[in-house]
Amino acid sequence: MMKPVHAIFCSVFLIFSTHLIIGCAVNPVTGQSELHLITESGEIQMGEKEYGPTQQSQGGKYATMPELSIYVNEVGRKLAAVSDRPNLPYEFVVLNNPEPNAWALPGGKVALNRGLLEMLENEAELAAVLAHEIVHVAARHSAQNIERQTIGNLAAQVAVVGLAVSLDDTKNRDLILGAAHTAASVGTQIVYSRYGREAESEADRYGMQYMVAAGYDPKSAVTLQKKFLQLAQGNNRSWVEGLFASHPPSQKRVLDNRQILLELPKGGYVGKQQYQAKIAPLKKANKAYAIYDEGLAALGKGDTRGAINEARKAQTQLPRESLFYALEAKALYRQKKPRQALQIIDQAIQRNPDYFAYHLFKGQLLEEGGRLKAAEQAYLRSYRLLPTAEAMAPLGIMAMKAGDKLAASQYLTKAALFENTEAGKRANKALRELGMRSNPGRYVRTRVDIQLDRRIKVILQNNNMFALANIVLEISYPGIQPRRVTVPQTLAPGARDEVLTNIRMTRVELGRDHVNVRVVEARPALPGR
Repeated sequence: MMKPVHAIFCSVFLIFSTHLIIGCAVNPVTGQSELHLITESGEIQMGEKEYGPTQQSQGGKYATMPELSIYVNEVGRKLAAVSDRPNLPYEFVVLNNPEPNAWALPGGKVALNRGLLEMLENEAELAAVLAHEIVHVAARHSAQNIERQTIGNLAAQVAVVGLAVSLDDTKNRDLILGAAHTAASVGTQIVYSRYGREAESEADRYGMQYMVAAGYDPKSAVTLQKKFLQLAQGNNRSWVEGLFASHPPSQKRVLDNRQILLELPKGGYVGKQQYQAKIAPLKKANKAYAIYDEGLAALGKGDTRGAINEARKAQTQLPRESLFYALEAKALYRQKKPRQALQIIDQAIQRNPDYFAYHLFKGQLLEEGGRLKAAEQAYLRSYRLLPTAEAMAPLGIMAMKAGDKLAASQYLTKAALFENTEAGKRANKALRELGMRSNPGRYVRTRVDIQLDRRIKVILQNNNMFALANIVLEISYPGIQPRRVTVPQTLAPGARDEVLTNIRMTRVELGRDHVNVRVVEARPALPGR
């Protein structure tokens, strides 16, 4: 009998990579033998670590209607209980994101956007979406994607440094506070990773089985796939960029699922009335979100007055929604009214204190207003929710000013990775200054010459690709106390210059080899200093 491909690959890879803790195991769902780089405890730890930041990067929890998360969690737990891995610590949450999307992290961490909830007709369709995601968890599809990347990197001997994820208004209309850049995380990669045809087929088949086991009508999974296919063929942008980016529908999937349906018991709970009652407040809020979208469009065109008017209209329609206050705050800031903007962003934070972007914007307002201690607290709150370059750069600069070189270096080094962003450029500039404060002599080479009148001349060379200013030298030789000399001119990148000091060698037996020159200070002379 031919050995399964998975088992053959396992054997070969174990020989190739004996220095790694790698093993072959049976997939909990399919029963196939496959390579496992990540243990179950590793999956759980990964999911727990990435769940919060990934939620933040996708809009944050839908705090306006927390009852929706409670409802989705109840349905999800019913399905998880009948899955092939019921003992995983499953969690289900609704995110404040208008994109129709859903995703799952290893270890049972699942999220749905409010934009997807609006498009479903009944509880059985919700169960179909959740069961599909649960299979991705139970069958280790997300973990397998990470493992494949790891294997590819090992084989190619490539070191992965990271990705920049831009949270812009196109993909997340609720992130109106500007672009925030965060170091690559497993969660973010998974959200935007495309599942393979085999993984999607498994999620469809076993997801329908989970639905039956939990008492739901599996027919809803088929009708939902048919609806998805029609939307995909219509090139609906929000769907293409959302759910279909990672879960591509196809006519073959619809036909395959119809065949699977014939193998399953007929009937089951549909729950249209119950579902529609649960999401009625969300549908009622559509008018407020439509007004908000108009406000965003106005702000994008520079019409700050129009943006404020639309934001306030939306607030009247749905006073609990923090996004509407954040929009008004952003427009007020662009009108050069930072105090009013600060008051309004505080109202957004009162309604949703656990969303990173509001604290980030508050930190920027406080920093510009000179309230640095309060700004630091706001940046820290934002950073702990989602570590972005926009928070790390100012935190690093503040740590540098406070004399905490270790913290400064850690924050700035991470932020500097995003060199094409304003935050990255700011961090790079601060890093250079931090390096010069720690060891300015590393950046300036010096040589001594003794003039005929015994005055000491110092020849300087800038060894960097940026100009240096505020260079201070400390000069001494046996028999005199060290004296400091300030270099008046800026030293261009790679340039040499000379400084003729008023310090004379009073002992004729001493020569230039006895003169000690130490660079005690140097600052980067960058634009905007």
